[in-house]
Amino acid sequence: MGAGLVPCAEGGARVFHDDFDGYALGLSKTAFGGTWSTGDTNVDVIGTGLWDLMPGNGAYIDMEGSGGNPVGHLTTQTLFQPGTYCLRVWVAGNHRNGEPDTVEIQLGSDWWIVNRLRDDPFEVEEMRVTLAWPSTIELIAGGIGWNEAGLLVGEVELLALPSS
Repeated sequence: MGAGLVPCAEGGARVFHDDFDGYALGLSKTAFGGTWSTGDTNVDVIGTGLWDLMPGNGAYIDMEGSGGNPVGHLTTQTLFQPGTYCLRVWVAGNHRNGEPDTVEIQLGSDWWIVNRLRDDPFEVEEMRVTLAWPSTIELIAGGIGWNEAGLLVGEVELLALPSS
């Protein structure tokens, strides 16, 4: 976990939200309508209608896409301005094989690693982050090798918190 990260308090104004329901389902996705970039990687958008491993959760991202790249790497196309924020990311296990998976979540100079076992349900991970300069949100897949069955990301939300 990055230095200085603490859980969020309630409140704040939503400045970014993506539940991935607005994207076409598909494997090896590299384009997200200007919201995210994948660099030289790809991810799978799965859920209701395509590889629905967790029914009732709409669309979600498999961070280890099916296109032969070693890891998925999502970066927001929005730069978030200096200030204090609450970053929330809903993550679940891969629900396919027995290997644990990780995702590194970054915002500015703060980062933390989230681990999930195969059958872990979607649970929110949240951290309070203070940005000193304009920054993006990054999600970077990790785990034990690349096997096209990565940690699942169901939603990302960023709240601007009042100055203290």
